[in-house]
Amino acid sequence: LDSADGWSRSRGSPDYFNACDTSGVVGVPWSGMGYQNSFSGFGHAGIITYSDPDICQRCREFFGIELAAPMQAGLPYFLSFRTTLALWGTPWSMRFASNGIGLAFSTSLLQQSFFGPLTIEPALTCSVQLVDTASWILVEGCFVPDSAYTHLLVGSFLEDSLLTVALVDSSGDQQFAYAYVDDIQVILDSIACPLAMTDHGMPDLDLDENGSLILSGFPSTSLLLFRLFSMDGRLVSGWQLTTEQARGMQVPIQSLPSGLYLLEVTDDRSSGSL
Repeated sequence: LDSADGWSRSRGSPDYFNACDTSGVVGVPWSGMGYQNSFSGFGHAGIITYSDPDICQRCREFFGIELAAPMQAGLPYFLSFRTTLALWGTPWSMRFASNGIGLAFSTSLLQQSFFGPLTIEPALTCSVQLVDTASWILVEGCFVPDSAYTHLLVGSFLEDSLLTVALVDSSGDQQFAYAYVDDIQVILDSIACPLAMTDHGMPDLDLDENGSLILSGFPSTSLLLFRLFSMDGRLVSGWQLTTEQARGMQVPIQSLPSGLYLLEVTDDRSSGSL
């Protein structure tokens, strides 16, 4: 991946696929991982998002880049990226599919030599399990940094216990889940960020006089998945509701310890975090 201008590996050996490759190993659309056109332009990245624990305990791959300017603490940023599943490659055919790929921010590239997810809280996570190689999934949301972060990191930051994993190719020779990533965006805009969330169906958040969380502004979809995480990545609560059930609902949070929490909301088109 170091061949991509500005990007560097953080852990493992993330791959960079480009149409200029003539070896057939990391080309576009044909590569050793399978067939996949880039979402935009002529290249995209690829990383391991899960590994069979019998083969490699908590193996992950990460890459990152230094931001054009430090983030401004307290201001909203609109985040988005595209991702899709890698399958049926030659010579590398992956057996598994998972969710969990996401974006995080730090004050350095955070290179780690040991296995396992990077010890950092993701700002945006794909909650949808990748099972389709035909299309790129849009993952988007808003993030308000608490520090002047200088680096963007990409990878699967969740522990295995928080991932949804499926065996999708029993004949595959690689005991991993592998995802492509493209079209990553980090945009500072206090106006566009909430508008983007509304346009794409993300909910509005508020607290009532009793301290209960009020969720409203849901998209027209049949089923919504909610997951509430603590900032150390622990799943605190999760539930599924139809749009009609969720509209105007209140989620009691008075019993939770004081602190910051990440709420992920997934519909049948995309996922985002608040």
